[in-house]
Amino acid sequence: SERCLPPVALWDDNPRWSPDGDWLLIESIDETFGNELYRLSLNDGRIEALTQAVGNDMSASLAPDGQRILFVSQRDGLRRLYMIDGDGTARPITSAASNAMSPAWSPDGRWIAYVTDRDVGEELYLLDAVCLDPPGCNDDGQRLTHFQSLITDLAWSPDSQTVAFSSGDFDLFTLEIES
Repeated sequence: SERCLPPVALWDDNPRWSPDGDWLLIESIDETFGNELYRLSLNDGRIEALTQAVGNDMSASLAPDGQRILFVSQRDGLRRLYMIDGDGTARPITSAASNAMSPAWSPDGRWIAYVTDRDVGEELYLLDAVCLDPPGCNDDGQRLTHFQSLITDLAWSPDSQTVAFSSGDFDLFTLEIES
């Protein structure tokens, strides 16, 4: 049956299910056209603001265990990857130079793939999520491609060994991850 959920802000977009199915991660645009992230309880309709910062917070990706959330933020100029930990704290996990987009957790939670256009064109990068908790990464990960063109629509294989994506003239590619 169809059910209209309570509105969070002016425009609500990109819902993501929690692993237990109890809540949705929502990206919302408010009256000032700022993007923020919210958690919407499907049990009682309660809405919890996850981000409330200057700059846009968008492109959220939920960890497979539901405990951490990746997102892109422009709160300090260029786009960086941030992570919300279990305690609700948001912290940057890539450098300001990363100009990150489209983060995607691997199904096993080990890897984070993302796109950056820090150089000429866009490239696919890989971060080892193990070094994020406790924070131990000091770089932006490993560069996986050398396409120098548009990269979109990251999708992990169920076994976390391969990333599929579109690039160039919307050709499809797969890239095996060497662990």
